[in-house]
Amino acid sequence: QLTTRARCPLVVVGGDELPTSGPIVVGVDGSEFGKNALRYALGEAAVRDTSVRAVTAFEVPYQLVRVVPDPELLSRLRANVEGEAADALTRAVYEVQQTGSAPVSVDQVVVEGHAADAILERADDAQLIVVGTHGNGLVRRILLGSVSRQVLSDADRPVAVVDLPES
Repeated sequence: QLTTRARCPLVVVGGDELPTSGPIVVGVDGSEFGKNALRYALGEAAVRDTSVRAVTAFEVPYQLVRVVPDPELLSRLRANVEGEAADALTRAVYEVQQTGSAPVSVDQVVVEGHAADAILERADDAQLIVVGTHGNGLVRRILLGSVSRQVLSDADRPVAVVDLPES
């Protein structure tokens, strides 16, 4: 319940050992929640003298995969969706870095698949995973987002859950 009510970043620590090296992995989806998670990750990386691995995921809607019979067209569609995801990630990183964050190296990773799986699969060497409380879409904004919930449930390292700042 703390993760849904906390008005500040909340770090959930599980497991026996705390990782002390490796990048900060952050899920970024282009929403304000994702940008604030990125902002937090950059601050943590500066304090810890490490880098950030910003991960965004995309999925080609299943309904389209079923109805598009042409593999060439499906490939172009997939490349288009991937390009949009990459552009959104680049814009988010640029925007957050322009707001005065500490200079930190950011590795941008775009992955096809479910967002929580993409984040977790790229966090095996991370000392911290950062996610926003919610993502894009109304359904995902109910209580704690499904991606945040899955990352919290499945991560084997500390996870910071970051909401929007109080106005």
